[in-house]
Amino acid sequence: MFAVLGDIEFELITYWDGFEATFGVDYAEHARIGGKPGLQFVGDRLDETQITLVFHQHYCVPDVELARLRTAMKAHQALALVFGNGDYRGWFVIT
Repeated sequence: MFAVLGDIEFELITYWDGFEATFGVDYAEHARIGGKPGLQFVGDRLDETQITLVFHQHYCVPDVELARLRTAMKAHQALALVFGNGDYRGWFVIT
């Protein structure tokens, strides 16, 4: 499957370990006298997505695309992630 991150095109590795996502929430812990602490929801954590990419010379120049990823990372740009089927996943930064 193909995808686009900003204007950088790539092919997704679609086997089981080519795409990984983590989600979570944060809780504050409050001590209680004579009892167990209580938890209070304070908010969502940032979603993290790890993608294994393939740049193939058939549809791009791999060195150029890798340089574009590095440039976007160094510029701290948020990029829209859209899969080839039109599924928009949101804005992401490269870390």
